[in-house]
Amino acid sequence: MNGAWRKLDPTARAHILHEIARRIRKRAALSTQIETIDV
Repeated sequence: MNGAWRKLDPTARAHILHEIARRIRKRAALSTQIETIDV
């Protein structure tokens, strides 16, 4: 994984990191909504 990651160009890395961050934010938003509903 690490070797392949280093071979990627910076724009590809940035794109992947952006996608991961977006998914984490989406999941966090969903979990906060669920917590609000539980209360």
